[in-house]
Amino acid sequence: MQGLVMAEQSCLISQKLIAANAATLNGGVRLRTNLNDSAACTIAAAAADRVIVNLQFLRGIAALFVVADHLLERLVKRGAYPAEYRDLAWSLGTVGVEVFFAISGFIMVYTMADAFGRRGASIGFLIRRYLRIAPLYYLTTVAAILMTAIVKHVSPQGLDLAKSLAFIPYRNAEGLLQPVYALGWTLNYEMFFYVVFAIAMLLPLRLGLAAVLIILSSLVVAPLAGWNISSAPSQVQDILEFLTRPIILYFTLGILVAIAYRRVGRRGVALPDAVICLGVFLLLLASALWRWPHGLSIGAAIVLTTLVGALKPSPMFNALARTIGDASYSVYLTHSFLLGGLASAFARLPMRGSAWLIAYCALACVVCLTVGWLTWRHVETPLSRILRKKARPGVILAQGRPA
Repeated sequence: MQGLVMAEQSCLISQKLIAANAATLNGGVRLRTNLNDSAACTIAAAAADRVIVNLQFLRGIAALFVVADHLLERLVKRGAYPAEYRDLAWSLGTVGVEVFFAISGFIMVYTMADAFGRRGASIGFLIRRYLRIAPLYYLTTVAAILMTAIVKHVSPQGLDLAKSLAFIPYRNAEGLLQPVYALGWTLNYEMFFYVVFAIAMLLPLRLGLAAVLIILSSLVVAPLAGWNISSAPSQVQDILEFLTRPIILYFTLGILVAIAYRRVGRRGVALPDAVICLGVFLLLLASALWRWPHGLSIGAAIVLTTLVGALKPSPMFNALARTIGDASYSVYLTHSFLLGGLASAFARLPMRGSAWLIAYCALACVVCLTVGWLTWRHVETPLSRILRKKARPGVILAQGRPA
């Protein structure tokens, strides 16, 4: 559906250009123009759908990397595998989150470029992003609170919960910059990025994107240039420490790839489905295993998924990519409720070694993907639909293509 909506706008652009040319030509050429118009729309629809399908696949792989990370951590904690595997777990999870951020940067430019400078687009964008992110996050936060209360007999403080639900970074009782539901730390970055992006949408496209790049880059560079935040109140220090971490630059990476795509990448090249899937997976896995520069690897993965299309897109690949992509957000927010039991079961088994670890990770990914897809299908999607109906239609429609 996203790809079709995006293609509609590409078709409208094509139609305007073709109509302008046709106005000066004879009727016979107009007839050929109408045929070209239809062909242009078909090509635009196919290109837009290809990009979305490939990015869905990449987003799903990123979510499963996070699942593998957290399963490994739990297996090490239970003594099933040595502590050295923590480094592998950390690398897998880091790559997964960085891919999420880079995809966000790309998708926001890809879907919102036509909305820059439009009246009402900025606030509409923020409302849409909030309705996309918040509902399921709030539900899983409540579930995490209930589980913690039952198992550990501990409840969060009211102020901590309020900050968590408002996506405000703070330092918890353990000294970590994490919300009540720990997985929400990535969403704090996402929401901050959306706010910056929404403000930039008040400007023309080029100025707006330049503003986003400058703001995010300056946050990381400022501490390196000697900016001292120690004089600020402790709560402000926590927020600044959180927002000045280099991981925020992966949003800019996605933006830069999107800018390049808009300029030179729409033609693309074609490879078999299997080559695309295997290439992206191995590129990200190698980045985690051998500590390749993540920025280069993730940038290359996004370039591969956006500039490369299948020679003959197969229904199986499309179904796989859409399934894991659609479910990726639900997988991310629900997998922690499943991995405790899975890790305990795996730890009781006598089988060890790398081959069995791969099998455990694969099984955990299948279980978490299944539950995540069911959550997306029966909770996330209906809830988002209800909330969007209650929102002001003018605001939602003013913000451009849905993402």
